[in-house]
Amino acid sequence: MAKVVFCNIAWMRLYSGITDNDQPKNGGAFVKENNDACESFNFYPYNHYCLGYVRAPGERLNLARVEDVPDDVDKIDDVTVIWVATNDTGRHIVGWYEHAEMYRYYQYFEDSIVENHTYWQYNFKTREENAYIIPEELRNFRVLSASKAGAGLGMGQSNLWYADSAITKEKFVPKVLEYLEKIRPQTIQQYWRKEFVEKIADIQGKNVEELNELAANETNPGKLFAIDNLIISMNPPDMFKARFQRAADLEFYLLYDEAIEEYQRALSCATDADEKSDMFIDCMFNLLRLLDIVRKFFLAWEVAKRCLSIAKTIEDKFIAIDTMLRMSYNEGNIELVEQALGYYGDLKTDYGIDIIRDYKKWLKEQKQNKQ
Repeated sequence: MAKVVFCNIAWMRLYSGITDNDQPKNGGAFVKENNDACESFNFYPYNHYCLGYVRAPGERLNLARVEDVPDDVDKIDDVTVIWVATNDTGRHIVGWYEHAEMYRYYQYFEDSIVENHTYWQYNFKTREENAYIIPEELRNFRVLSASKAGAGLGMGQSNLWYADSAITKEKFVPKVLEYLEKIRPQTIQQYWRKEFVEKIADIQGKNVEELNELAANETNPGKLFAIDNLIISMNPPDMFKARFQRAADLEFYLLYDEAIEEYQRALSCATDADEKSDMFIDCMFNLLRLLDIVRKFFLAWEVAKRCLSIAKTIEDKFIAIDTMLRMSYNEGNIELVEQALGYYGDLKTDYGIDIIRDYKKWLKEQKQNKQ
């Protein structure tokens, strides 16, 4: 039996951020007052995943109504999430996730690069290729309210409908799944295919400097990546710069796994002169930030130590140490927090001292609790 939940969100065209041409509608008081919606990025690919938000009653989801799991389980897998929204003619299915993870509590992360949205929260997560948006003109499957459709055959006042009654599973859910299969070929999918990212531009007669100028003015990501790839294929004298630029472009479009690999390639081909440049430092810190974001803790710690050794300013050195502290704290690793605090002590500065005091206080409490 399919595990299915229905989530009521604001009406948008693509759910890839709020733009002049895609404003959230009918999303409740918060959307109306703030012209914003947490679900506005539900179909925005983030490092090959879509992260879906719905405002949950009591800020928690009842996983046991979807799968027979105990209360101490905080995540279930392979859920089909049906996203519904209301336009002028009623509530319709606007898209869906397949093979999604469903979390009991909101998941959070910070990322200052994402359209000034530094703080995201989500209830569902799926691979980008498992997320389907139905074009506005084809959204014709209505999901009635329970008061009109009858008990168990429609949504109530909550934004979350578990569709777990016997009559719903028998009569309604099969119709929905059949509809999704029929509409699938006409859906919109916003995800990065490998061949799209690795394609090489067919541009003749231009040197590296001219291609760099083209790339600097290119706003289409596919064309931009293709130019970057062409430059690298020409084996330019400054390969470090070429790979650094490609990594930065991949990072801009939230392709963090690919950007991490490219920053590492850039560092591996850096010359002695490159290692003395500001670009080399930027490359190291960019790599550190992405490793931190994707939670590759061990690699991030090693890169942070290298950043600390090459940083030229107290501010940059503190960024490296602060990253070490935050990662170690999140892992609950007392020894590494103590080690990072030792690095800070070696700086002999008061820069960021308030943050350091908080970590020292935490460390003291952890040691006392161990006694």
